[in-house]
Amino acid sequence: MKSGIPVDCYGLSTLIMDNIKRRPLRALVAVLSIAVALGGAMTMVGTSESIEGTLQKGYASRKVDLMVMQAGKSNPMTSRISEKLVHELERIEGIRSVQALLVDSLLLESDHSVFVYGWPSGYPETTYQKEKASVELEHGQLLIGHTASSLNHLIPGDRVELNFGKYEIVGFFEARNVFESGVLYMRLDDLQQLTSSHEKVTFIFVELEPGLKEPAKLQIIGDIEALTQALKVVTTEEFLNQNQLTAAVRGLGRVILLTNALLSILIISTIMVLTVSERRKELAILRAIGWSAFRVSLLVILETSVLSAIAAVLGGVVGWLGLEIALTHLQTMGIYARSILTVEHLLWLSASAVAIATLGAALPVYYTLNITVSEALRE
Repeated sequence: MKSGIPVDCYGLSTLIMDNIKRRPLRALVAVLSIAVALGGAMTMVGTSESIEGTLQKGYASRKVDLMVMQAGKSNPMTSRISEKLVHELERIEGIRSVQALLVDSLLLESDHSVFVYGWPSGYPETTYQKEKASVELEHGQLLIGHTASSLNHLIPGDRVELNFGKYEIVGFFEARNVFESGVLYMRLDDLQQLTSSHEKVTFIFVELEPGLKEPAKLQIIGDIEALTQALKVVTTEEFLNQNQLTAAVRGLGRVILLTNALLSILIISTIMVLTVSERRKELAILRAIGWSAFRVSLLVILETSVLSAIAAVLGGVVGWLGLEIALTHLQTMGIYARSILTVEHLLWLSASAVAIATLGAALPVYYTLNITVSEALRE
């Protein structure tokens, strides 16, 4: 057709790019708005998954199968159970090893909070290398993870104040994972005295004998909880799912995800309706020279898709930057997690872009299909 209007695929793409170039400010506002919306949702989802993934790797490195804590606590970190339970758990058949741990968030130098682990004397976590010999922590001494050292600008030899108590950092702790690398370590009795938790611990980690079947595991859980009604036993997976911090971030992420998706659809739909409204005569000419309603609608859909695709790419960048900022902020609260971005996140961005393009184009397409050629040409 010698109409001067390109109708092949290349011509269609040319029309799309020309339409975007004619309204650069409008296209920029649409792309940036959607990118920020998608990036914000990705930041929340990524933060939750990074925290969960980091904790999961930490427990796996310690071979933790079960976690024993105080029942009825919405925040596991406030759990307090008797330290003496360790000896009772060691006598239960099927349990390979147990570790008691007291965890608390303490004020460091009246500046910010940091997680502190208190381990019983004799545990590997309370020893460090001094002059090529393994030395046990003494009262008033601390070990520090390398991440905590870097972020807090502390090294062995420094003296610090924790909840108004004076302590000396005497060495590094070679952490098994990034979360524990951001923690301070002290003797259990020191932390118990500092937090008024006499003979109490937060968790008891349980490693089961390898190869146990599910019925045997359930029997062990029942035997542990039978020791006292104040106990609750969960697997590491259940603990992560019930964790107050990750649950809050995960729930907030879902709300932001839904809100931002609806906002993105509204933004792209409104902008494309305005664009179609301004191009009524142009679209009517395309119909008059032989373009089908489907072809004209396809032009609108593809233009919406191009904007959404660009926004998705920028949204990925915004989400990654937001994730890094969020995790850096959490570090000031003593929560350390490694940034985790996977192929699943990229697929999620792609799916979001497709959904936004499809739903966002619905109203503009409907508006396009209702353009009467004769009325548009008279205008």
